[in-house]
Amino acid sequence: MILIGIYSGMLGCNHELWTTKDEWFLDCTAIRLPYTKESEIDKRFVHPVRQQAIDKSIAMLSDRPIVKLPPDQAKQFINDSLVGTDSRQPFLVRGVYLNSSGAFMVYRIGNTIHVIHESLGHKAVPMKKWPIIIELANEPTEVYITCSMAE
Repeated sequence: MILIGIYSGMLGCNHELWTTKDEWFLDCTAIRLPYTKESEIDKRFVHPVRQQAIDKSIAMLSDRPIVKLPPDQAKQFINDSLVGTDSRQPFLVRGVYLNSSGAFMVYRIGNTIHVIHESLGHKAVPMKKWPIIIELANEPTEVYITCSMAE
């Protein structure tokens, strides 16, 4: 069973960050994961889905937050190349964002991954889906998906 959690926050502000909340959102503010520099997945293994493939990738994630893909299929979703080590496999994973100006970061703590999109902005905006491909050694059992916005 995979547990899903989604959290969105803003540094230095007490108002809502979004005008509409995406259906993938689930508040998990009580979760405290022990983040370290070592728990961040190298950005070489994190690939946002290209714009032309977002609708197809969203459909594939309609009933689960993570889907293992064969490398050839994963390459069809991204603009860059997979690193492609023998010890890692590509997974399509849910993501949400507020402004596309930001970037994704992924942390792995044990069997849990936390996908975070951080962006800049000055006002509340609709939360939107943006799946990513992550190259992982094995499938996690828990997936948390968050986004944040700073001014």
